[in-house]
Amino acid sequence: MNSELDMKTNLKNIFALALVVSGLEVLWNLLYGRLPIYLSSPASPFPTIPLNALVHIGFTAGVFLVPGFLLSLIPLKLTRGRGARFVAAAYVGYMTVIVVSRYLFLNEAISPAGYRAILVIALLVSVGATLAIAGVAGKTRPPESGLYGSMLVLSWFIASSGLYLKYSLHPLGFIALLALLLAACHLAAWLIIRKFGPAPSRLFSRFLLAVILIVFARGLWSGIGRVTKGPHLVFLVLDAARADRMSLHGYPVPTTPFIDSLADSGSLVFEQAYSVSNYTFPSHISMFTGLYIRSHDIWHGTDSEMARYRQLDNLAAGLSGRGYRTLLLTENPWISVLHGGFHHYHYLNLSGTPVSGWQGTWKDLSATPTGFGPFSRNTPSPFAARHLLDQLQFNLQGYYKRIVADYQLRLLREQILLRRRGQPIFYFINWMTVHNRYYPAPGRDFGKTIKPYDWSSDYDRAMVHIDRRVAELWELFDRAGELDRTVFIVSSDHGELLGEYRIFGHTRTFFQGVIRIPLAFISPAWEGRKTAEAPVCLVAAKSALEFLADHWTEPDLRGGLVPILEARPVVAEHRSIQPGPDGEYYRGWMLVSSDKTKLIRDGEAPILNSTWGDTEYFFFDLESDPEEKVNLYPDRPRAVKRVEELYREWKEATPTAEPIGTGEISPGLRERLRAMGYLQ
Repeated sequence: MNSELDMKTNLKNIFALALVVSGLEVLWNLLYGRLPIYLSSPASPFPTIPLNALVHIGFTAGVFLVPGFLLSLIPLKLTRGRGARFVAAAYVGYMTVIVVSRYLFLNEAISPAGYRAILVIALLVSVGATLAIAGVAGKTRPPESGLYGSMLVLSWFIASSGLYLKYSLHPLGFIALLALLLAACHLAAWLIIRKFGPAPSRLFSRFLLAVILIVFARGLWSGIGRVTKGPHLVFLVLDAARADRMSLHGYPVPTTPFIDSLADSGSLVFEQAYSVSNYTFPSHISMFTGLYIRSHDIWHGTDSEMARYRQLDNLAAGLSGRGYRTLLLTENPWISVLHGGFHHYHYLNLSGTPVSGWQGTWKDLSATPTGFGPFSRNTPSPFAARHLLDQLQFNLQGYYKRIVADYQLRLLREQILLRRRGQPIFYFINWMTVHNRYYPAPGRDFGKTIKPYDWSSDYDRAMVHIDRRVAELWELFDRAGELDRTVFIVSSDHGELLGEYRIFGHTRTFFQGVIRIPLAFISPAWEGRKTAEAPVCLVAAKSALEFLADHWTEPDLRGGLVPILEARPVVAEHRSIQPGPDGEYYRGWMLVSSDKTKLIRDGEAPILNSTWGDTEYFFFDLESDPEEKVNLYPDRPRAVKRVEELYREWKEATPTAEPIGTGEISPGLRERLRAMGYLQ
């Protein structure tokens, strides 16, 4: 009879413990600005925030109850004695091993496989030590004998799951503080029980009640506040999307039907928009700072370049100062380091078919590998039990990991909920669907080769899929009731050649397929589609978004956006990524004039073995030759001289940054770039 009573008491204590651990996890992440999302409606923060928190607490308690119960069955004779100091030592030792091993991993002192092995071994050793000396409860009655060992094991599970994933959301300090918080709470609970003797289940249930009240207060806080007039700004960069392959810009194949319908309802579409660079990193720097590459001289993300970037005014910081809640969500590892000024940032690796890593004409591009294997960091939820659920779905899905896209929508939904009522939001989103050809494709699997690989058709299929992702994003804002005050900016950082002139990829040229990008401002607050035909440069994006934030209360703002974008000359420059005889060197430039003539000076063009032959100068009339089939450079000397003069005037008027030097890319960024195929 006593044994049966003890078992019931034990189960009650363990379940109460599981509830408290999950409640602590929710509280800590709410403090950091995260919320577990299970229910998508209602849209109101109150009661959506407390409902989601309660669902997660119950779900997590159920998950933790199983190992907690198993640990509670440890015979009392194995856990007698005073083992507090030894358990604490095992706890500190485990966390030290984790932190040190992660540091060694990011500095490439150990391999990924070695890092995982260290984590597993450290966890097994620490759990074994806890089970052997978990006499923290002293000589209390049997039902409590395994309780405190359970506490420590569950704490380790939560803390180490974040460290294992090595994603950007949780810096080491956040994980370490979470571990210390859990340990302190467990120690306090043990001391109270030992000194005053209350039943653990009663103590924990009261604490859980306090947690629930705090969560309800957080939901109430998010649901109140004055209504501001600023618009929500969603800057969506479709990485490597070229304008002429989107039906939005006249492509005969319906690759972007949903974006087309949005544009017809209310938009401003720029038909001749251009990037400032032919690859990702410097292009995004210019978007964020409003500076031409000549003025920021940031090309690759080295430590010295990032030090300069942190000294520059950027778009996110400016909007944060205007009261915006800001979020950076990227699938491109290069953008993950540009989080300065954002309240939250997330890097999610979609993998996919890394075709854009193949550049030039000297390789056999008729076949391509299907990409990288799955990474657990693709669903990096800071909530341990939720992460287990996501990871299970991730492992059960095939080549197309639908759960990754779903997780991104959850991230956006939780940030909408957690903002203060009326607070405007700024989301900068970089999607690699087109860049890495990531879309549902039957018959594909990791490690196989696609042969023959149809670059053009594959590119169009990816564009169709990214159009569907835009539809899901639009629906998210519609369900949240935030659509009427939202402006979507759909653009790209560069395009990509798909075999034109016998060239593939994007870093090699300044031709239209690479440098001309989509640009559309879309909002339900506007009526009909307006089109701007003059050439514009994305370096003006920062000024355009700040204009929208400052003047939203005025009538239709499209008339004010056009002169802001047209005021900046369309100039792109490039420094070679490849080392030359004397290190990196300045490669070339491109300018598009107001009459749609385009001059290119590209010192590397002759080595491409393209259809153009041995020439590094190109002059095109984009009005009569939009596909750049006829090089007019030898035949139009006066026109060429006029555009060269425009370039010289622009150089004289544009401040030049001091050279930085090559420097080193940080280990964490190098590992991400290598995983995505940017580095060998």
